[in-house]
Amino acid sequence: MLIVLVGPAYAGKRAVARILASDRGFQCAEVVPIPEPNGQPDPSTRITRTNESIKSASRTNDQDEIVQFATAAELEDYVMSHNRWREHWVVWGVATVHDLAKLQKRPFVLAVAVDAPVLARFQRAQVNGVADLAQFLALDQDRGYMTGSASDPYPMMALADVTIINNASTLDALRATILDLQLDDPERLRPSWDTYFITLAHLAARRSNCMKKRVGCIVTYDNRVVSTGYNGTPRGLANCSSGGCARCNGNARAGVALDACLCLHAEENALLEAGMRATSGATLYCTMFPCLGCAKKIVQAKVATVVYAAPYAPADDKRVAEMLFGAAGIVVRQHALVAAGGGGGGALAPGRGGNVVYSARTSATDRSGGDLSRPDSVLPFDAMDQ
Repeated sequence: MLIVLVGPAYAGKRAVARILASDRGFQCAEVVPIPEPNGQPDPSTRITRTNESIKSASRTNDQDEIVQFATAAELEDYVMSHNRWREHWVVWGVATVHDLAKLQKRPFVLAVAVDAPVLARFQRAQVNGVADLAQFLALDQDRGYMTGSASDPYPMMALADVTIINNASTLDALRATILDLQLDDPERLRPSWDTYFITLAHLAARRSNCMKKRVGCIVTYDNRVVSTGYNGTPRGLANCSSGGCARCNGNARAGVALDACLCLHAEENALLEAGMRATSGATLYCTMFPCLGCAKKIVQAKVATVVYAAPYAPADDKRVAEMLFGAAGIVVRQHALVAAGGGGGGALAPGRGGNVVYSARTSATDRSGGDLSRPDSVLPFDAMDQ
């Protein structure tokens, strides 16, 4: 696995790298132009240095070993040619969207954006000698942040698989979030079948034209897609979003006056598309727990397993699960999400640019005890945290 950290200065990229190195055994690497005697980078050489300004996350006297590369292409070549992609690497310093996109073509690369509120980043910069906010903002702009320049980290952050909002005031607070996130979970690189099909169900939901709620459904057999469905008015009628269903365009509450609704539910559409012969023993994935009406059809279609992402109405869900699914021997499970971490909530990213945001927040004890005049009281970012 190769984790690529991107984000603005003083957001905490190196702090995240130190935590991954000390607690998860990652090797740190940096992309930085390396001066050569003849003025040209030598692709055959690799420089390993010990940077005294970056202490280990355990706060011991040991120093982190950082492998330096002159370009992202050198990093990629080194990891591939030496079969190092099987190891755990964390790298910062990738400078352009082009470089990041090229790395992301590899199945072992996870892009993680690390960001923080401007004032939090400024307070960390003050510890490293930045005098005032205006100076900090000018330096931020010089580094290309949100300027549209080739070195602007903002477009790279939009490509990230995971975004961490680092508002932590101590390494311990940040460490707790990073470890809870389980960034080294293999499913973050290659989703499980459940995650894969639930993601497809969410994509199907985007085709929905129902004015009340978008829902998507996928029917599979032996991990192969049999049919897809989403909720909306029947074929040939005006879309719900175009006034086709008076009930959905009115003030009816969710679950009320369903007998007046002209929309087919996502599960109904998927089951109709598949047909009875294809649904016997199948697995149905849905973005929401099926309602009672859909549950009856699922039982009749001899579906074997139901996997859902979000509850419909918890009390009704339990009743449906026990009265219908349980009695019919249908296995029901809610899709298990990758650890959210830090109470941030979320799930696996559905793809590049569809990242999931987690927060590393300051705890109540951190808020009361922080003294920004003492370097040890804030995240110890060095001046090179670009």
